[in-house]
Amino acid sequence: MSELVDYYISAFSPQSLYGFYHIVAVFSLVVLVWMFGLSYLVFKANADSPENRFMSVLLFCEGIKASFLAMEIFPYSSPWQDLWDVLFPLKMEPFIFAQITSIFLYLAFPVYYRVNFLKFLHTDELKRTVWF
Repeated sequence: MSELVDYYISAFSPQSLYGFYHIVAVFSLVVLVWMFGLSYLVFKANADSPENRFMSVLLFCEGIKASFLAMEIFPYSSPWQDLWDVLFPLKMEPFIFAQITSIFLYLAFPVYYRVNFLKFLHTDELKRTVWF
């Protein structure tokens, strides 16, 4: 237990930028909750609308991507290596999944929202097809 206390005391020292990484990790969790909440509200506003479903999934994925640094609040030193053997896949796999999904969603953006240059993509048939 004293190793844990020493770790967090040293994390807020001048050499560690006064806990900058831990503060970023906490704000990362706040952004995660905020994006999940926005995703839920957008989905509940009109669940039958393909635009709302699209934006809800996009916000959900962006929330997962924003939480990439949230695991940095846990101690990262040799006594805690067993913890990081479990946390690292929990950190990376959702991030990579959300990153790939976001790329596909950004490519499908003109299908759901009208862009003048790509207005030929803005059709109901494509909206149903792209969703799957």
